[in-house]
Amino acid sequence: MTLRTMAKILGISPAYLSLLINGKRKWRGDLKERYETLVNTFVNREENQLNNRTNKTDEIVTNTDRWWSWGGSNSLPLQCH
Repeated sequence: MTLRTMAKILGISPAYLSLLINGKRKWRGDLKERYETLVNTFVNREENQLNNRTNKTDEIVTNTDRWWSWGGSNSLPLQCH
């Protein structure tokens, strides 16, 4: 997620958010908590999506009678859906 997108969600300018993140300004009220919640939610969502992709690629199809092949020359069978 870009800094601009996060700033828009938080209702502040991107420049101000940059100053806050880099320690040039003090966090006001619950803004830091809202920012950390936003970042944590985004990171966890991205991590879950990455894990889901990894798990899908690790799955092994055991029902080989559903595989189709283009003759004997194809070393990798194609799965019929």
